Amino acid sequence: MIRPATKADASRIAEILIFVKRMNYRRIFQNDQVSFGEMQVLPLALEYQQKPEMLQGMYVYDDGFVKGLVRIVDRQVEQLYVDSFFAGQGIGGRLTGVLGHHHAAHKELEIAENVDQTQHILVIGDAQIAAHLILLDVDGTDDQHNLGIVT
Repeated sequence: MIRPATKADASRIAEILIFVKRMNYRRIFQNDQVSFGEMQVLPLALEYQQKPEMLQGMYVYDDGFVKGLVRIVDRQVEQLYVDSFFAGQGIGGRLTGVLGHHHAAHKELEIAENVDQTQHILVIGDAQIAAHLILLDVDGTDDQHNLGIVT
């Protein structure tokens, strides 16, 4: 189920963000002080609990526990993270399906099941997609739930 994030999700959100960033950015920046010193789960979780406004526009994929999250700002995907342990299960695609429905935060969301299949994604220009982390500027969806991605 995809639902708006709450303060109760802070721990899992922080865990996913820190783990995925470590896995993807450490090899690029090669800075262990940042990866393991500055980036810590507990302080980030506490920040989400103490500043619930940070959760605005954030939705989580929860089927018993949080496995991924998307943050939408001004009809654009600002963040999209899926716990690496659950990659390849279509969670990211389901989360991006929220884009067309994010104003209906308290209603049941219709999720496009096929949106994560690459043949349904229109990429304009160059796009860099990390193995478990996708940061895209999504232009919107058409009537068949195909994403338009602008880089």
